Amino acid sequence: MKKIAIVGGGVSGVTTFIELVKLVAYKSTDQKISITIFNPSEIGPGTVYTDEDRYLLNMEMIDMGGISVSEDTSIDDFYCWVQRNWKEDLEEKYKFDSNTQDLARFDWTNKNEYVPRGLYGQYVKARYQEGKSLATQKDIIVHENFSTVENVKQEDTFLRVDYHEKGAQQSAYFDKVIIACGHAYKTSYMKFKATGKYFRSNEKKKIDELNNIKDKSIVIQGTSLSACEIALSLIDKGAKVYMISHHGSLPAIRLSYNCNYTRKFLTLENLEKISKGEYFSLYDVWALLKQEIEYAEECVINWQNEFEPQDIKKQLADRLAFADKKPQEDLKRLSVMMSLFQFDDKQRIYERLAREDKEIFIKKYSSLFFNYIAPMPVKIARKLLLSMEKSVLEVRGGWQACIWKLNQQQFEVSYTDRNDNSNRLYVDYMISADGQTLDPYDIPLLRHMIEQGDAMKHPCGGIEIDLNDHHILTEQGKSPHIYALGPMLNGAILTPAGVKVCIGSARIIAAQIIKEFLLLPL
Repeated sequence: MKKIAIVGGGVSGVTTFIELVKLVAYKSTDQKISITIFNPSEIGPGTVYTDEDRYLLNMEMIDMGGISVSEDTSIDDFYCWVQRNWKEDLEEKYKFDSNTQDLARFDWTNKNEYVPRGLYGQYVKARYQEGKSLATQKDIIVHENFSTVENVKQEDTFLRVDYHEKGAQQSAYFDKVIIACGHAYKTSYMKFKATGKYFRSNEKKKIDELNNIKDKSIVIQGTSLSACEIALSLIDKGAKVYMISHHGSLPAIRLSYNCNYTRKFLTLENLEKISKGEYFSLYDVWALLKQEIEYAEECVINWQNEFEPQDIKKQLADRLAFADKKPQEDLKRLSVMMSLFQFDDKQRIYERLAREDKEIFIKKYSSLFFNYIAPMPVKIARKLLLSMEKSVLEVRGGWQACIWKLNQQQFEVSYTDRNDNSNRLYVDYMISADGQTLDPYDIPLLRHMIEQGDAMKHPCGGIEIDLNDHHILTEQGKSPHIYALGPMLNGAILTPAGVKVCIGSARIIAAQIIKEFLLLPL
């Protein structure tokens, strides 16, 4: 009996579980296996797809599928699942109520719709149950362990998994371990937790339950789509909200784009010619991207204002005016950006950057890149602009460094802007919505593995892996029996948490395990 452990029961863990079950089920083998999934809570939705109806996916419904026990499933599988199950199981839960905020309203028949994250969580849970059913049919043993894994350590030919169960330290041994611990958040502000006035963006339920906040002031660190939605939920309750970030740029507005756009300037061939076999230069990539976008839009663009808008409200108003005037016209800039995903050119370009350029891109420019890759629905943009016009929302850019200090009953938020001017806000609550952590030391499991030599920190964030087979890398080389996928690979992979990327990673890992110890041809 071969034993496999999957650490994490969110999208990454469930997808890997299903891919493993599919390969074993559809291959002729006498090898018996058991799969244990470790997860402290319900297996399926994960941290970011819990049953929160207000918050929306940042991708369209048509692009969020692909998780299925079927061998020929496609990326529109989530949309098809919603159509099949709406009348029977979903309509009552997700039907629009006039008392519900309008962000939760959506057209379930529209494949390009943005839907609540909780609906996607239901899809992942359903797919997990189908995976378990297939496993039972094929005599694959499945164990669910609702515990937090604290460490994974190589011991001879086995892997020891340490976890807490019912308050006691426990250990179990496995032949293979897959680390899929999902999204994690920075721990640097945990000292404020005791005040009851500090929240992280993943604590949506606690944020939604805030009462008596009319006329209270709240600062949100971050201007991403999730930060925008949190801001709007607080504004609806009468709060005054400040959003601060490095660039002060909001996500682009989702419009149509040409999915078959062919780039003329920013191509791998052109970069190869410029680099002459050396590393690609971030300067060259950026120069070609600017040329590509200006060629597509047939105009010269004020890039300084694009990256660091001096008047954010005007920029948003201009974008909405364009959306209203030309709703069916392709957004050329988005067409260029999305074309980088068509054959995963974004990852190929990123891998060819020198390490220093990778670090610069991650720290300074990745958020701007993803403003277009994960744009916001028009209805959210309209509410943001209306909130700005009513002076209940301010978006401030130039955040470079920030100090949080509890001053009597308020937080003093001091920050230095892009002009080195000191700014100070006094607020009643603060929320950190600046994304998932890139530091593996914020995740106890990874910290322990790095300290004992069973993993290695990537200089740009997350941990190091072999991109060909997803084995974790250590200072001594490739870890033979430990694999990783998902958000913890930020740094090695440009978009490790994207559904398509997770599915691709899960298939690579499942195939490697089948090849390595089930010894089956693939």
